[in-house]
Amino acid sequence: MLKKVFTICAISILNFSTVSGYEIVIDSTMGDYLRNDSTQTVVDLKRNLVWQDDESATRVNTNWQEAINYCQNLNLGEYSDWRLPSHKELLSIVDKSKSDPAMKSDFKNVTADSYWSSTPYAANASFAWFVGFNSGEDNTDSTQYGNHYVRCVRNSK
Repeated sequence: MLKKVFTICAISILNFSTVSGYEIVIDSTMGDYLRNDSTQTVVDLKRNLVWQDDESATRVNTNWQEAINYCQNLNLGEYSDWRLPSHKELLSIVDKSKSDPAMKSDFKNVTADSYWSSTPYAANASFAWFVGFNSGEDNTDSTQYGNHYVRCVRNSK
């Protein structure tokens, strides 16, 4: 009973008007993520983020500036305030207990490849951080010549 109350409270905090479309598992292993199949998004309850999880997340592969532009122009789940995630945000969806892909299991549209972050590399501004979801490792690449996948994020509040 307590777990049901927690789940309902968590959904209310995020101001969802309906629970429809959410895959809610009420048991002792309940995590910090909720998947919404109707909007093709995953909500990170702990960090108040909403992640893009449609088929484009496995298809759009481009340079860093185009990745930023793609997210700024994304319209998904009735929202248009998407952005490229920071390095830290992208690392938060890594699941190092898995590989190929090393991504939280709440995500359905995944590829075991690398995704851009919005975080420039401090030692050289013509490079930016990416996260490889084959093993969950991160690295940097040229913002102009490197191509990586794109998974956008937005703040839920």
